[in-house]
Amino acid sequence: MSKVSMISANDSIEPTLLTTRFHPETVEFTFLRPLPKGQYLLTIGEYSGQFNDGSTGVIQRNQKLFTTHLQPNFARQLLPCLDHPSVKAVFRVTVIHRVGTQAQSNTIATDVSVVNTTWQKTVFAPTPPLPAYLVTFSVMPPSYLE
Repeated sequence: MSKVSMISANDSIEPTLLTTRFHPETVEFTFLRPLPKGQYLLTIGEYSGQFNDGSTGVIQRNQKLFTTHLQPNFARQLLPCLDHPSVKAVFRVTVIHRVGTQAQSNTIATDVSVVNTTWQKTVFAPTPPLPAYLVTFSVMPPSYLE
């Protein structure tokens, strides 16, 4: 996780992030001073997660297909989030995947670029506000698309 920042709706408050600690299903942020009540925007610029061969989070179905299953409360296996149906956010999904595969997500791809001879990057349009468990992406060979 990198490029973490927080801003307040109150211009007179500037939250200063000191540390980030990872726990099995949560992330703990420590700030220089206690945060007063109010509205804040937490931004996580980059996050890299892991896939598994189970049935939740980012799943490797076989050697060629990766997909997500985040319902009802498995979004936290993919990314740090408030994993509750009543909490909605705009998501800007970028998937780095092998050259020769195709990435799909909730929205249309706005840019596909080659990173190097092995990897390419697909950037998707921002989602409308939605709960984290509705974020989805898949990576597959073009022959898998129907």
